[in-house]
Amino acid sequence: MSGIEYKLEKIRLILNNPFNIAHGSSVFRDSIIFTIKYKDYTGYGEAPIVPYYNAEENIITEEIKLSSEKLKSLNFPLEAEYAKSKFIFHSSFAECAFTTALVDILARIRGKRYDEYIGVYTGKNSDKPSLAETSYTISYGSLQDMADAVEKSSYDTIKIKVGFPDDIERLKNILRIITVKGSHSGLTIRLDANQGWNLDEALKKTESLNYLKEKYRGYGIAFEMLEEPLKAPFSDIEKIAEKSSIPIFLDESIKSAKDLSELSKTAQNVAGIVVKTGKTGGPLKTLELIRKARSAGFKVMIGGFIESSLGTTASAFLAAECDFADLDAPLLIKNDPFCGIKYSGSIVQLPSKEQNGCGLGVNKCRE
Repeated sequence: MSGIEYKLEKIRLILNNPFNIAHGSSVFRDSIIFTIKYKDYTGYGEAPIVPYYNAEENIITEEIKLSSEKLKSLNFPLEAEYAKSKFIFHSSFAECAFTTALVDILARIRGKRYDEYIGVYTGKNSDKPSLAETSYTISYGSLQDMADAVEKSSYDTIKIKVGFPDDIERLKNILRIITVKGSHSGLTIRLDANQGWNLDEALKKTESLNYLKEKYRGYGIAFEMLEEPLKAPFSDIEKIAEKSSIPIFLDESIKSAKDLSELSKTAQNVAGIVVKTGKTGGPLKTLELIRKARSAGFKVMIGGFIESSLGTTASAFLAAECDFADLDAPLLIKNDPFCGIKYSGSIVQLPSKEQNGCGLGVNKCRE
């Protein structure tokens, strides 16, 4: 017997405000939390249940159970270390939760921090806490609510959700309001359409965005990227990238190395990709995708879904090999059950060995 015990539980994360994007609106999101225990060691993983990725709870839990039973048959931890990337999954979200928890507990057993254990290059002593800078997301809402959120934000970089019929007019008004009030100095804006436009809309709106970028450059406002303008073949996305002066980043379209390979052949003007451990299958596959993307000349942003500090911390440990980070999910929810990363304004601080122990350094802080 391996001595392994495991548990699955569903949690409901309540959002501070309705989260409105082109894929739909949410006031809460659910996650599956996977816990592995071995002797005095515990590892955690999270599988967010994302409606627009068809992430189904029963499939996620069943696949994790099957792999957990297989894990119990191994000589733990030696055989598990060898096999940690060998388990078979059809759900990337199940694979993410399982692999994250397995890497977490193995890192704790070996006395290493999570990023150190999987070989993330930090360029610094891995015993020390690392820093990343995140954007803060403004979801779609009334003009006044969005303008107020931008104006009151303490973040240098904000992500504004677009992908709606009146989004460009809404953006123009937000920019007008914040420049009149003088609350815009040094602001960097990321736009995310979440595949909300068709090709004709995207072409027209790209022209408008090019104009806004130039107009507001003089006000000290920079447009850093436009994410996933439409759901379409890469050849159509390339048409947008050719015309856009704002760098195009792809998120929903890129889940695997296979997608990246097709993108490299088809869309030479796309600037970068957004990686998320949930859609790619956990830390090992995501780290591999990051390195392949950068080798192919793409910029990379590490992001996440609406998930707790557990999933977000696991993603944050990969930020050292990325160009940008979008890791604000715990700031958007009321009832985060985990303690891990900490925020100081836009700065994300990772757990340290000294203060939080090995592995992810994440622990439950509320039930």
